[in-house]
Amino acid sequence: PPAPPPPEFANFGAPQFAAEREALKALAQFPQAAGEFASELVEDDFAHPISREIWRKMTAVGIPSQPDPAWLPAVADALESDELRRILSVAAIEPIHASAQGAAKVVPAVLGRLQELAIVRQIAEVKSKLVRVDPSDPTGEASELATELFALEQRRRDLRTRILGVGTNCPAGGRIGSTSGLMPLSVAIGRPRRFTDVPICFQRPRPSPTSC
Repeated sequence: PPAPPPPEFANFGAPQFAAEREALKALAQFPQAAGEFASELVEDDFAHPISREIWRKMTAVGIPSQPDPAWLPAVADALESDELRRILSVAAIEPIHASAQGAAKVVPAVLGRLQELAIVRQIAEVKSKLVRVDPSDPTGEASELATELFALEQRRRDLRTRILGVGTNCPAGGRIGSTSGLMPLSVAIGRPRRFTDVPICFQRPRPSPTSC
């Protein structure tokens, strides 16, 4: 039997990394639709080392503004292990969980959600620090943390407004359909030469004979 994947690859399927998996799928399949949200993403928006490393290679190759059949193989070539290439191959072929309203709307919303979760983590960290600080501390640390918390909360509200402005209603289990007018790169180029069948599922297996 094949060897089990390393622990970090196994736990990438955990529920808390769902937004990161969806973001990788959106980027792998429709990078040209990522727009300004992709330009605003930073490595720390990805909490898991796998998605962070794949994002790092994507940005090193450069996010295309137009469909580019050579882009996905270039990202695969830049990755340093077969395990990471297998994760990318899953991202390139697994349907995105979004309604069929078009990649130009769905992809920015998926990336915006990833950014929002990163802000939520920052808010939790600042709140944790704030409860441990003496309000009467003459250094003013409590005031600085409160200001930082206010700014983060405002940033989150602004981001939510932008996400809602994209106009995406994404019920779980939906898929981007052919009405998008944008061909996924995985369809345009087939299965790149370094992609392989993989035993790793992004989703938790369902009790179905067709589950991956």
